[in-house]
Amino acid sequence: LFMAALSSVYNFNSSKPVWRENSYPIFKRFNNSFRFMKFKLSCRNKDERFATNVLVLPRYIAQIIIIASQVFGRALSRALREELSATKYASKPGSSSAKATNEAISNLRHGMTLEEARQILNVSEKLDQAEIEKRYNHLFSMNDKAKGGSFYLQSKVVRAKERLEAEIKNRGLKNARKQANSDGSEIN
Repeated sequence: LFMAALSSVYNFNSSKPVWRENSYPIFKRFNNSFRFMKFKLSCRNKDERFATNVLVLPRYIAQIIIIASQVFGRALSRALREELSATKYASKPGSSSAKATNEAISNLRHGMTLEEARQILNVSEKLDQAEIEKRYNHLFSMNDKAKGGSFYLQSKVVRAKERLEAEIKNRGLKNARKQANSDGSEIN
């Protein structure tokens, strides 16, 4: 019974769209009056539906490729802009790349930044050797494992002291170089 009803609406033998007199009616309101309209039914067989879907697939693939290339292009342009601004900043006087490289090497060697070491030992920026030693001794004894302290925190305190001592040594070398350069320039 169901197939009989479908065969009256759909023409399964034809692969072309057809107008059927016995198709379902659509009532449409137009200018306050109802008009009886018939709608067009298209009947396609399975192969034609598959062919249509296959033809649509390249369009979707092309859209995906275009969107992906746009996203990649935006990311690349942003990275280039950031690199150019970093290069401009590095080329300004007072901000040498050698200074940044030396700081990075020192950070890697000691396992922490200068700022982190200063925060651990709670010392000021002028880095007084006596103050560093006092804070180191206090924190090291407080975190002694025999007193229930933490070996991890003790090792952090030791690394912070080593980092600050290396910075003091570097500053001393820089001051000595500046003094030697100023003495040499006075001689010439």
